[in-house]
Amino acid sequence: MQYTVFTANESASTKISETHALVIDNESVELRRQEVVRTQGSYTATAKVTLPATLSTGNYTLVTTISDGKVNKTVKTSFAVN
Repeated sequence: MQYTVFTANESASTKISETHALVIDNESVELRRQEVVRTQGSYTATAKVTLPATLSTGNYTLVTTISDGKVNKTVKTSFAVN
């Protein structure tokens, strides 16, 4: 997921939270959360996540959210387990 950080001053930094969650039966299960400090610029949030071994056959959604505590950006990716 690509995102851009804008700050009032180019050298200023902002704390960003990158969260990856799996939606199972309409419930969100957090798989990974990373807190990073970013300066102004464009970034890509990537993460390797391990799916629960007990995951049943079906359709699921992986939700990635980027947040600075004030503004959130979310991307949903659907996939199937056969």
